[in-house]
Amino acid sequence: MKIYFCGSILGDTSHKDFYKQIIPWLEQNYGEVLTRHIISGDPSNVPGKKYSDDPAENVFLRDDDWMRRCDVVIADLSAPSLGVGGEIVRNIYGLQKPVLAIYDATKTVSLYITGILKSYGGQISTDSNKTTPCYS
Repeated sequence: MKIYFCGSILGDTSHKDFYKQIIPWLEQNYGEVLTRHIISGDPSNVPGKKYSDDPAENVFLRDDDWMRRCDVVIADLSAPSLGVGGEIVRNIYGLQKPVLAIYDATKTVSLYITGILKSYGGQISTDSNKTTPCYS
């Protein structure tokens, strides 16, 4: 299975340690994570280069290609991110891909985004790790 994982990577980076745990776990248990660069810092694997060094159009085209090729999207909503919101909308409305949204239940999440997710059959339930699936 090909997974497109997204979360806040340029704004609020406080969840990066969580990403460093979940991405390898997803790879071990479910398949290839196309967006592994979230934990390595650079999608091209060029030493010293950062994700934010890429021109915006290149980022969009590359990420859109990954979204087209993925089987499922897993989106972390724990930190506000316009990019993650856009990726959710792109996948639900445009590409019609299944989306699993997770977030730290101690955080406040956009009502608009959770409304979109819930309108497509999602449910909210909190587990003991304070990670809440919203939609799948």
